[in-house]
Amino acid sequence: MNDFDGNQYKTQKYGNTIWMTENLRTTRDKHGNEVMYYFPNEDPTKSEDFGLLYDFETHAGFVLTDGSFHRMKIGKRCLI
Repeated sequence: MNDFDGNQYKTQKYGNTIWMTENLRTTRDKHGNEVMYYFPNEDPTKSEDFGLLYDFETHAGFVLTDGSFHRMKIGKRCLI
């Protein structure tokens, strides 16, 4: 699976649900807009191992659907 920055992620299927086995590292949404993110311990070199950290609104907006990331409205329930 790829994100909007071209990062590739491994996934694992459990029953009918597909889970990412790696941490998200995207910096843009599907419209190309930059999203709010932070580096672990403010160290960019750690993002490959630990992914990026996101604020609540950004985090709640990423959903895995049909093999791609989509943003959804805050308040809808999703598994991340």
